[in-house]
Amino acid sequence: MKIKKEDVVSIDYVGIIKDNGSVFDLTDPGLVKKTGQKLPPKVIKVGEGDILPGLDKQLVGKEIGEVYDLEVNHMDAFGKKNPKLIKLENLSLFKKQNITPYPGMQLDLGVTIATVRTVGAGRVTLDLNHPLAGKDLLYKVRINKKITDLKEQIEGLIRLAIPDAEVDLKEKDATIRINHKVNKEFEKVISDNVKKRFPELSQIKVITKP
Repeated sequence: MKIKKEDVVSIDYVGIIKDNGSVFDLTDPGLVKKTGQKLPPKVIKVGEGDILPGLDKQLVGKEIGEVYDLEVNHMDAFGKKNPKLIKLENLSLFKKQNITPYPGMQLDLGVTIATVRTVGAGRVTLDLNHPLAGKDLLYKVRINKKITDLKEQIEGLIRLAIPDAEVDLKEKDATIRINHKVNKEFEKVISDNVKKRFPELSQIKVITKP
């Protein structure tokens, strides 16, 4: 059976940086004959942007149950590097926060990840580009199955962001249970995204741990 746009499918994959062969993301190490723990497969709706654009569009026409080697150009992945996102900062700013920066160190700035490129002469060069910007990628993808069950489709969407989420479905009413506390704004984002993806639902309720 060939995949069509808007099909909901379960996939396993290994993502590899083309120029150095290092693995940056995976669900199943067995796809590249590496040992390690298998993670749950991803459930995506083809053509909806649940995965990288360059990978998403290549799934159309592929066969359920097959394994594919796919190449994703950096422009269809994390884009090219933007030189305007290279910043110089005083080393003293890091020392005040008890941080000793070194080349390759990644810092979580809340809205983005910064990578330390150089340290010297009292200055630190930070790269605010995505760590994979400018990188061509290789994916080994196994297409496990097509999903038609509505509950399983909803859980798949939610678990892209919240791996431990659970869904109860009674007719057209969905209850989403999250086993940790999230703020009300995030609850609304979840509810709005589910309603947009599944307009046939009459009611969506999000329950989180207090």
